[in-house]
Amino acid sequence: MKLILGLSNIILGNDSMDKGSIRTWLNNANNNSKIPELIFGLLVFALGITVRVNFVAGSQYPLNDGGFFYRMTEELVSNNFLLPKYSLYNHSGIPFAYPPFAFYLIGITHQIFDVSLLALFKYFPLVISCLSIPIFYLLATRFFEERIYRLVALYLFVTLPRSFEWFVMGGGATRSLGFLFAMLSIYFIWGAFEDKKPSSKLIWGSLFSALTILSHPLSSLFLAFSVIVIFIYLYPVNIKLVLFYGGLVLITTSPWWITILNYHGISPFIGAANTGHLNWFEIKNLVTQNYSYENPYFLSIVSILAILGLFSKRKKISITLGILCVVGYFVIPRGGTDYLTAYLPMLATIGFQVITDPWNNESSVSVGENQYPAELKSKRTRALLIFIFVYVFIGAYSYKYVYNKGNLRLDHSNFQAMEWLRDNTNETDTVLLIPINEENRYWWNDFISEWLPALSERESITTVQGYEWKPDSFEERISKYWSLRHCSMDYRCINDWQNNNDLHASYIYLDDLLKHKNLSLDFLDSGSYSIVFENVNVMILENVGH
Repeated sequence: MKLILGLSNIILGNDSMDKGSIRTWLNNANNNSKIPELIFGLLVFALGITVRVNFVAGSQYPLNDGGFFYRMTEELVSNNFLLPKYSLYNHSGIPFAYPPFAFYLIGITHQIFDVSLLALFKYFPLVISCLSIPIFYLLATRFFEERIYRLVALYLFVTLPRSFEWFVMGGGATRSLGFLFAMLSIYFIWGAFEDKKPSSKLIWGSLFSALTILSHPLSSLFLAFSVIVIFIYLYPVNIKLVLFYGGLVLITTSPWWITILNYHGISPFIGAANTGHLNWFEIKNLVTQNYSYENPYFLSIVSILAILGLFSKRKKISITLGILCVVGYFVIPRGGTDYLTAYLPMLATIGFQVITDPWNNESSVSVGENQYPAELKSKRTRALLIFIFVYVFIGAYSYKYVYNKGNLRLDHSNFQAMEWLRDNTNETDTVLLIPINEENRYWWNDFISEWLPALSERESITTVQGYEWKPDSFEERISKYWSLRHCSMDYRCINDWQNNNDLHASYIYLDDLLKHKNLSLDFLDSGSYSIVFENVNVMILENVGH
C-alpha cells in the first residue's frame, strides 16, 4: 500500500511526502548516494523474481522441456564425470556433443547434496534466471550513465516475458546459464575494447566467454554476433586484444571441443547449426514486426518504445542496438528472441527518452524546486513511467496463461505412466506417443515426447528432441512427427502411419484421456490392443497383435 501511495504521489507531485518515500528516493537517485538506487533496484529485482516464480508455480516437475538434458546428466554422473562418447537417450546413440557445463554443475550438486535430478532441473533454471537480473543491470551501465535509465531498462527486462519463459523451463538449465555468462562476457569485453590495452577485463571477458561456449550453443552464437557488432561500434580496437581474447577462449575451451572432434569430428556441430527457423517464419515476423517478445494479448509497449529508440539523437548506439535486435533475429535461430532480450530493453529505454526529453525540457519547474531528477522532471514523464510500470508487470504476470503455457508441464499421472513403462516393459520395447493436435503445440514444446524416453528409459519412436546432433535423422523425425500429428484422433490413419513407416510400436501412449476417449475405444475395438495401464489422465495400450 505504501508503494502505491508513493507512486500516486510521484504523479501528483505531492510535496508533503516524508523522507522515506519513493519521491525522496528518486530525488537522490543521481547524487552520490547509492541508497535510492539500491532500494528501487531491489524492488525491481523482487518483481522480476515474482513473475519468474509465478511462471513455474504449480508444477511438481520441471516445466516443459529438459528430458534430454536430464538423461545426459544421469549418464555423465554414472560415467564418473568423464564425457561419454554417446548418449543413450531414446536408445539412439546421439553424440554426446552438447556443451556440458550445466550438466557438470547439476551433477556435482546432485552428488554432494543428494538432491534429486528432477528437483534440480525444476529449480536450477529458475535460480539462474533470477541471478541474470543483477547481471543485466551491470550490462546496462555500458549503455546509460544515468541511474534512472539503467533502472528503467532493468525493469523492462525483468518484465519482458521472453527474458524468462524459456530460461526457467527444465531445458533452461543450459539456456539460462549460457545467457548469464554471455551478458557477463559482453560487459567485460566492451570494457576491454574501450580500454584499448590489456587489462583484467579482458581476462574476465575471456573466462566468461569460455563458460558461455561450454553452456549452450545458441548463447555462443549470440555472444559471437554481439562481439562482432561491439567491435564495429568501438572501432578502432587494438587488434592484438581481439587476437588475445580469441586465443584465450579457444585454449580454455579446448579440452571439450578437442574431445568432441576426436570422438565425432565436426558433423554434430554442423547438424545442430542447421536446425533454425524456416525462412518464411522469419520474413513474416520481420514484415509484421512481431517477434513475440511480449504478451500477445497486451499492447507491445516495449517493442514500440524500441522502434522509437531508433530515432534518438544518440544515433550511433541506437543504430547499433537496432542491428543487434533485428539482424540478430536472423543470425541466431531457434530461440534468438530469448537472447536478444539483453538488447531490446536498452533500445526501448532510449525510446522512452525520445518521448520524455521534450516534456522534461518544456517543464518550467527547476529540478531543485521540483525535487525530482532531471529525467523525471515533467509530470507527464512520471505518469507515463507509472503506466508502463503497472502495464508491463500485469502482462508479464499473466503470461503463463497465454496459449495454455502454464499447462506445458508434466503432471503426476504422466510421471506414474512413465515409471510403469520403465518397471514393467522390456528394454527393447518401443512406445508410440500420440501427439496432441492443438494450436500452438509443436514438437519443440511437446514436453511428454521429450520426457518419455528420459523417464521410461524406452524408445519413443516419434520423439524429435536430441536429434539435432544426428543431422541425418533430424528432418526425418520432424516429418514423421507432423504426419502422425495430422492423424489427430483417427485410428485408421495412425495404423496406416505405422504400416507406411514400418514402425509397429509395442505400446501406445495416450495422454489427456478426455480428448482421446473415442480413440482409445477404437484401439480396443480393433482387437490388437489391450489396456495395461490407466490412471486419471493416461492410458497405455499393449500391442498384443504385434
